[in-house]
Amino acid sequence: MYRTTKGGALYAIIVFVIGFIFGTIRVLLLVPRLGETNAVIVEAPIILAASWFVLPLVRGSARCRANGPGSIINGFGRVPRADVL
Repeated sequence: MYRTTKGGALYAIIVFVIGFIFGTIRVLLLVPRLGETNAVIVEAPIILAASWFVLPLVRGSARCRANGPGSIINGFGRVPRADVL
């Protein structure tokens, strides 16, 4: 299995677990107090920030290159770097 595939699978699992935890908190604590829409508005930036913080950790632990084959799929959400351009 390629390192980028392992890194992508690890990233997906970690972000899924974080989303599951925050989703449970949202449903049990925030929805009764804020309503459905406002609870999602509160949760969405937290999940987005978590996914942005997890990515460099997984990329470093899986020793994936920033421009490897797995970056074709992940590259749509990346910010271009000066050394890549």
